[in-house]
Amino acid sequence: MEAKRAGEPLVINGPDWGLPNESLEEWILEPGSARCGSSRRRSDILVGMAAKKGYWLVKSEPFKYSWEQFVKDGETTWDGVRNYLARNNLKAMKKGDEVLFYHSNEGLAVVGIAKVSKEAFQDPSTDDERWVAVSLKPAKALKTPVTLDEIKKDKKLQDMMLVRQGRLSVAAVTEDEFHTIVDRGGKKS
Repeated sequence: MEAKRAGEPLVINGPDWGLPNESLEEWILEPGSARCGSSRRRSDILVGMAAKKGYWLVKSEPFKYSWEQFVKDGETTWDGVRNYLARNNLKAMKKGDEVLFYHSNEGLAVVGIAKVSKEAFQDPSTDDERWVAVSLKPAKALKTPVTLDEIKKDKKLQDMMLVRQGRLSVAAVTEDEFHTIVDRGGKKS
């Protein structure tokens, strides 16, 4: 599959996609080059199945912003993301999409479920127009946190972006991955 920008072909070549550090929406697939035989935006391919159903994972260091603080706040702006793939995942989020809240560095576990309350808008932490933020609201805490070790050991979850690209702060999650984690952790009422 080849992509083109201003006459320059680019081959999609795996997890890093061979992209320069710029907006993925600017890269256009040649007509007929996508699997379905039609032209699609590169970001649609990158966010994969989550773009259809709306399941995501966001990571936060609990000493900076914990699930407990998120619940206390009732809503937050998810800003400060400076990775292009993570930024494009924020852009793909739609109001009502479900989001797994993951504690990184300490705890290393999915601890709750949030919902997107406002779609992508200019990141208020920068004047650079390339960066966006979304608003999230807490929905439910998990009864039992689902640890990274548990996720890595579960064959159904081994292809998660959390496992494959552990440093990505905002990742697409398939519907099956989402429900596997929620079922494993249970929801507090």
